[in-house]
Amino acid sequence: MEGNDYTVQAARGEFGIYKARSAQWFRRLPPLEFRVQANNGGAMSGEGRLKILLADDQYLFAESLGILIKNNTGDIEVAGIARNGQEAVRMADDLRPDIVVMDIRMSVTDGIDAVRTMKQKQPGIKIVMWSSVYDEELIKSSFLAGASGYLLRDVPPAEFIMALRTVNNSVIQISPEIFCKVIAPDIAPPP
Repeated sequence: MEGNDYTVQAARGEFGIYKARSAQWFRRLPPLEFRVQANNGGAMSGEGRLKILLADDQYLFAESLGILIKNNTGDIEVAGIARNGQEAVRMADDLRPDIVVMDIRMSVTDGIDAVRTMKQKQPGIKIVMWSSVYDEELIKSSFLAGASGYLLRDVPPAEFIMALRTVNNSVIQISPEIFCKVIAPDIAPPP
């Protein structure tokens, strides 16, 4: 079968190398975005700590997520919490986080528009969409805008934290449910 090789790792650590059966889903994405980079450790903001920005219009939820991260990691710092996409863009400019965890549906500016703007300003920033929304078009739009992952909110805390560390190493993170229903139909394992 003709096609490019892609390494895809789901949130629960499952991975494999695949060839695109059709270019339909991958055609507008640069191939390197889907390759596992060599173990480079990922870039981190000072002192080996991963700096993240949370963006969610449900402030109590975002604050709780920040507390969970703080209490369960020593290497991840929550630099700030944005309440909408516009605020997330401004805070990303000011704070220069390694990763932004972004809700997809927010007021003022939605998550997808915020991703586009952030990637234009900071091409190296990694953004993980974090949502309960399971809509194929929104998921694809997120990746086309430049997202580095898409996790459903029901992911267990340990897997969420692992996903942040893995995204920092340039590996796309996708909840297994999304991978099976949205991405797998367009790709096939190598022979």
